[in-house]
Amino acid sequence: MADASPDGTTRQVGPVAIDYALAAPDRVGQLILLNTYYGHAPALRLPAMIRLLADPDMTPLADAMLNDPNQVSWLLGHTARQFGGDPLDPGSVGITSVLPQFFGDDGRPDSVPAIRAWTAAMFGDLDAQDRRIAQGQLASLDIPVRLVFGALDRCLSPILGAHLASLFGRADLHLVDGASHWPQWDQPDAVAELIR
Repeated sequence: MADASPDGTTRQVGPVAIDYALAAPDRVGQLILLNTYYGHAPALRLPAMIRLLADPDMTPLADAMLNDPNQVSWLLGHTARQFGGDPLDPGSVGITSVLPQFFGDDGRPDSVPAIRAWTAAMFGDLDAQDRRIAQGQLASLDIPVRLVFGALDRCLSPILGAHLASLFGRADLHLVDGASHWPQWDQPDAVAELIR
């Protein structure tokens, strides 16, 4: 999940949490990660919108699409379908949370510049994560790690979750039935119980 922080920077929360735990393990009692990634895993399938924004060769196309409301609408609908959602469901996480967070609403500005900065740095971030994995930093992290993945997520899939769990010395993976990319939205009670 991407998150826009108060300083305007946007990052995928899971890798930031992992990096923090690696940098300050004495300040972290446990990591709980929901549908995330770390490094260039074979099973990592970035959503088309994220790949479009991350690829510097696609910048002119991304600029054109983001400046056309019809293309933005199509791109968001396509991304929602990739995550197993219904882009027309007014109660969906995409309509109620993602759309206003990314593109703003009456109460807040959009996060598109911050998202563009995050995605522009993504491939470099993945390379840095690969180096930490190769150095054995995740394997030597001595805190419990709980990974919670939506069983229906086709991008950040259960296969990716299993791969990520294998990189840590003390990790367990829990698949949430009936949940896709946002298990905390699809199955909040089950996720709350796993967090407890």
